[in-house]
Amino acid sequence: MTTVKTNQFIMFGCWNNLNDGKGELENTMSSLKRYLPTNPVDFIAVAGDNYYPGKDEKKKEEKGEKGEKGEKKKEEKGEKKKEEKKKEKKDDKTKQIIPEKLFRGFGLLPDNIPIKMILGNHDLDTNGVGDSTYKLKDGPEDVPEEPGACAILELEKRAVENMAVVENIQIEFDLMHSIVVGNTLVLMIDTSMYDPDDSSKFIPCYIRQDSTLTSYETIIERQHLFIKTELNRRNRDVSHLIIIGHHPITGVKCKQGKGDCATSENPLIEPFPRFIEELKFIGNMVPNLPITYLCADLHLYQMGTVIITSRSRLIVIHQYIVGTGGTELDPKIRNAPERYEMNELVYVIEPIPPPYNHGFLHCDCSSGHPNFRFIQTNPDHGGTKKRKGLKNKRGTRKLKRSKQKRKKQRSLYHYK
Repeated sequence: MTTVKTNQFIMFGCWNNLNDGKGELENTMSSLKRYLPTNPVDFIAVAGDNYYPGKDEKKKEEKGEKGEKGEKKKEEKGEKKKEEKKKEKKDDKTKQIIPEKLFRGFGLLPDNIPIKMILGNHDLDTNGVGDSTYKLKDGPEDVPEEPGACAILELEKRAVENMAVVENIQIEFDLMHSIVVGNTLVLMIDTSMYDPDDSSKFIPCYIRQDSTLTSYETIIERQHLFIKTELNRRNRDVSHLIIIGHHPITGVKCKQGKGDCATSENPLIEPFPRFIEELKFIGNMVPNLPITYLCADLHLYQMGTVIITSRSRLIVIHQYIVGTGGTELDPKIRNAPERYEMNELVYVIEPIPPPYNHGFLHCDCSSGHPNFRFIQTNPDHGGTKKRKGLKNKRGTRKLKRSKQKRKKQRSLYHYK
């Protein structure tokens, strides 16, 4: 890390997935570590979804067996068949939390540089309050997660604490952050609280993150006060505002199996109403500050402009979706219209086709206006590939970590 302030930073989200064939985390983090020495920055901003659980292998095997027998049941009709489909759908949502993979993913982050990290919806998931069922892989057996235990969040907090000691990886892990970068104010905020479908399910984990956040309205009000206070304090000293959250304001996503967005149903993601209200508040409070919004959640890179109508004026927000930090990419967007309208919101996609690749965003606030550049992990292959390791000069595979180091980490991070 450079000791000279550069007024630049790196941003990405949707990253920690070491499940087999589900992304390119190791390759993406290796690319980032190679990039930083010649492109120094002040910090790294991580926009949530800091761990992806795997699917329960036992359930997958059971589903395969049921599939073979299912051919005989095709002629069955009525409610019995519907109940079987519901059960299969529920089985699909059984997730397996593997602490060793979670900690190993955190250990791949760059060291000797400050990392500001916020939460995504996956970090707030827990048993007993959602549709998925979570099990902990603790030794040879799976242990069901206790309802409301927030095992993913608790393991992430433990990883953050231990990474500072074991790997010299310095992570600030919180719901909100405020950083002044040159003449730009950067506000990192939580957006899962605005989700009308899931926010109430996340309350047990919000309480574990901050014991004073005892209700949904308390959570919303705390962040609103944070935003208002920071804007009042910094408004006169900055000339640009960057907001970083997990969820896009809106965006275009092709449904799985439908490669052409022109034929997909409802490709535009419906915005969270409470989030739109907060953005209106921000836009009206600082009408002279240009606003850029950086986010993740969608597993792709997408540039666009969001236009929100408020008080007979237009709030223009340039948005960059960077959910390309390491997990499996979403289907590539093809033939998407450039302009979408929904109620009081307009979304215009950048007409230049974005790269379909893993990578990270280099944010340069050293000049009068922030500049953003997407750095691809693998410019040559254009998508997700399963890579077993990087080759060294002799052409042999490198070991990802020494056995001794892994053994030391397992002893430090063992989940109880």
